[in-house]
Amino acid sequence: MPVGADNYGGLSAKTGHLIYATGSAFYYGRAGDRPTVLKIFAFKDRKETTIAEDIRGFVLSDDGSKLLVVQGPGYNLYDATPQGDKTRKPVSTAGLVVDRVPEQEWNQIFNEVWRRYRDWFYVPNMHGYDWVALREQYKPLLQYVQHRSDLNYVISEMISELTIQHAYIEGGDFTIPPRPRSGLPGARFEVDKQSGRYRVTKIFQGENEEDIYRSPLTEIGVDIKVGDYVLAVDGEELKGTDDIYRLLRNKSDNPVSLTVNTTPTLGARAMFRIVPSRVKKA
Repeated sequence: MPVGADNYGGLSAKTGHLIYATGSAFYYGRAGDRPTVLKIFAFKDRKETTIAEDIRGFVLSDDGSKLLVVQGPGYNLYDATPQGDKTRKPVSTAGLVVDRVPEQEWNQIFNEVWRRYRDWFYVPNMHGYDWVALREQYKPLLQYVQHRSDLNYVISEMISELTIQHAYIEGGDFTIPPRPRSGLPGARFEVDKQSGRYRVTKIFQGENEEDIYRSPLTEIGVDIKVGDYVLAVDGEELKGTDDIYRLLRNKSDNPVSLTVNTTPTLGARAMFRIVPSRVKKA
């Protein structure tokens, strides 16, 4: 390839092109002396073109058509072509959430760290220690982990058994994310014991002209009455053994479909689109 000497990284291939980043050399303990630049090389005309400057990372889509690029605090989407610099589109992550159970995640992190040392330690004999036995020795401590710092401590103690320098454990999620806001339909529900389905037992009357006093089930076009059964939320079946507010989690101020019927059967009378409130009590 007719390109100059540089620090290259993130080499990715697509039909007719190579995509890569160039930037400064690695400096321990401080930032580089120049920003990282995303480039594309076309085999046909043997030419290198810049797509984006001052990037913090990128990934090529599976079909090779798009590039998701980290720039500043946000993300931008580019066409993966030599003309891609003219196609920048911001990507919003507002409302992007993921549900996870910390205990399960911590267990996975512990095991992945153990496997990484098993596969990549510089000598295969692990300094003469039984690495499998050390995993089993420290694994029971996971049941007492209540914070990411606890997990880091357990992992660091396990690694220290190898008596090796320059092996570290650090970082992780220490901040508390915003609490998920459950959508409130402005109603009360109870489980009908005979059918095992949720029923509407009360609909709060509001003043729908004022956003903070909205009563979603009383808005125009919503024909839900006291006594109706709520059989599904956004297409996910709802049974009395479930918590209706689990299905309304992160749905505040977003459109939600409620499948209802006058009888507790899925041959539903209708599906109504509402926007649950985050203000009214249910």
